Amino acid sequence: MSNSNPILKQQIQACSHGNPKDFIENFCKILDSIFKDSGNDLLDNVKCFVDEIVHESFPLVNSRTVLKALFDKITTLPDDQILTLLRYVLDKLNSRALSFEDQVVFIRQTLSQIYERKKSYSEAAEILEPIPLVNGQKEYPTDFKIEIYLRIAKLYLANGDKEKAEGFINRASMLQSDVKNEQLKIQYKLCYANCMDYKGKYLDAAQRYIEVSNKFFISEEERYEILNNAILCTMLANAGKHRSRLLAILFKDERCQHLPSFKFLEKMYLEKIIKKGDLELFATMIKPHQQTSRSDDTSVLERAIIEHNLLSVSKLYKSITFKELGTLLEVDLVKVEKIASQMIFEDRMNGQIDQISNTIVFEQTNSLITFDKQIETICFQVNDIVDSIQQKYPGWIEKSIEMS
Repeated sequence: MSNSNPILKQQIQACSHGNPKDFIENFCKILDSIFKDSGNDLLDNVKCFVDEIVHESFPLVNSRTVLKALFDKITTLPDDQILTLLRYVLDKLNSRALSFEDQVVFIRQTLSQIYERKKSYSEAAEILEPIPLVNGQKEYPTDFKIEIYLRIAKLYLANGDKEKAEGFINRASMLQSDVKNEQLKIQYKLCYANCMDYKGKYLDAAQRYIEVSNKFFISEEERYEILNNAILCTMLANAGKHRSRLLAILFKDERCQHLPSFKFLEKMYLEKIIKKGDLELFATMIKPHQQTSRSDDTSVLERAIIEHNLLSVSKLYKSITFKELGTLLEVDLVKVEKIASQMIFEDRMNGQIDQISNTIVFEQTNSLITFDKQIETICFQVNDIVDSIQQKYPGWIEKSIEMS
């Protein structure tokens, strides 16, 4: 259907050549008359209006001013109509995008919000990508650039495109040193944690979630959600020393005691064997993107629980046959042998496999020796700190001794 409306064109031309003092008021009257209609008449008349005001013969400054008034009207309409009209305006401005940079940015942000409400996350991200944050005519503030990059990353994550999301997080990361807004820094860290969560890098994700949970700029509701994410990621991570440290941090955090996932955290921290019934209940708590399968036909959750149980068994037994181990853990013995071998090879569990007797022998560590080594490490670290202070503030030690 044609957008042509001769009467409307005459009104616009008359206003554009009229008294400059009445310019805005007259165009607002035209817009008021257009938006009294509905349906196709409204859409066609708005398109006709746009055709006239963005034409090269129309003064650029006036075009920008009138577009602002038009956007105020369009954004009061239902989403479908906003989508149709702003896409039309965007297409019309395409050849003159540099002249209408602010208007184009506004359109893309508004369209992205509508696509997101429609759960069209890929479209919502793609409509933001062409915003000229680097090569545009204007210099955008660093905070604005990061906000756009993070928004695009979140939308791609919502669509399951974790690789694309990580690309935009990396762009935001390059600008982090110039950011003074603490809230924006938290958004970046949280977005990074979400990305690592989606990519299955659970230890990295959990560590970032824990870090963000301690910030003062988030609400209590967000804090508990972030802590819950930290627990889920820690429990899904590969068993080992790093994971054990995170389990200890979360278990000792009183805030975690109010979360439904805490009872599973408690079992893991106390190195209890998790049975199939508990596994099935825990499976209802993890998120859709975490319910993935590995190349060895185990789910991420199943693999994490088997690894945890193997470490728990290593604390209870000096040795055990794989047949007994499979029965105890309710797992196929071939599968449990393969997982145990990999954990030993990756130095995440101390032990040896006796292929002749089909037995795994666990190497028990001396807790006192381990404790002594930890104390020794702490002492070395304290000495390093003292040395650093002495280098920066000569005479500090002497003054401290005199004061004591």
